[in-house]
Amino acid sequence: MSGSFLICLKLRLLSAVGTILFPLAVLNPAHAEETVAYCDSPLHAVNVYQDSTLESSEPSLRIRVFWREKFLVFADLPALRSDSFPEGFTYTSQTEVSNDYSASLWTLFVPNSDEQSCLLFRNGSAFDSGSVTQREQQ
Repeated sequence: MSGSFLICLKLRLLSAVGTILFPLAVLNPAHAEETVAYCDSPLHAVNVYQDSTLESSEPSLRIRVFWREKFLVFADLPALRSDSFPEGFTYTSQTEVSNDYSASLWTLFVPNSDEQSCLLFRNGSAFDSGSVTQREQQ
């Protein structure tokens, strides 16, 4: 096979793939996630982030809890940030107390001090602690 034939074949393949994927890109408008705070523990990773889409000019605050052992995000919920305490910030999911992990009331405390651990609470009880790798700027 000649080199020009292979190039032509590759271009046709890329064109076909682009034709298939372009409508999918239009159906899923771009959105951006910006991490506000991040707590890293051996068992869990907790990401508090602002999620914004092209349809909405206002970013929404969310809390995502990842279970490392199972490689599973089991909570990704709307959240509220508390007023700033001298010790740090709290971020709480907008859910009720529940036995279901994905629908539980999750609260993350992120201290202002680098020497203190972040604390994750489930339904008001301590659940996990870890290191802060990113915190909200004051």
